[in-house]
Amino acid sequence: MTLSCLSLASLSLSVSFAQTKWFKYEGNPVLDTGPPGAWDGRWAGVGRVIIDSSYRMWYTGSNGMSKQIGLAVSSDGIHWKKHPSNPVLPVDSSGWDSVEASFAYVSHVGPTYHMWYSGGDSRTYGRIGYAHSADGVTWKRLPSPVLGGGSSPMESVPLGGPSVVGPDSVNR
Repeated sequence: MTLSCLSLASLSLSVSFAQTKWFKYEGNPVLDTGPPGAWDGRWAGVGRVIIDSSYRMWYTGSNGMSKQIGLAVSSDGIHWKKHPSNPVLPVDSSGWDSVEASFAYVSHVGPTYHMWYSGGDSRTYGRIGYAHSADGVTWKRLPSPVLGGGSSPMESVPLGGPSVVGPDSVNR
């Protein structure tokens, strides 16, 4: 049973009136769950798309036991192909993010992809992690979260769904 799939809305801009209107894409979903038993076989959602040499989407998938981050690529933003190395950011079985690595925010600046993501283990959820990559597929993560789990009032509550202010991509 599919619990969640990613859908796409098309954007129509009217320059003369400076209005933005969204229209639901009739071919939804544009990215479906994987087959039963797959790492993303039960749930797929909340993608981050950037335009590089193609459209690249990092999305969260779940098999019902853990959440992990996968990559899908498209030439038109509608027809997506999941990367054969998925999940590209799996949970770290011995780390602070051993059950959940999800909801990625990715930017591409210079030769490096930067990812901030939500994570947690069986006891503590709602921390923000950071990873970097030269290709957007093979990621090196920091061993500790960059935000969450601290003693400040902001870090004592679960955090998730990171977003970063700055360029989505910068020409290399």
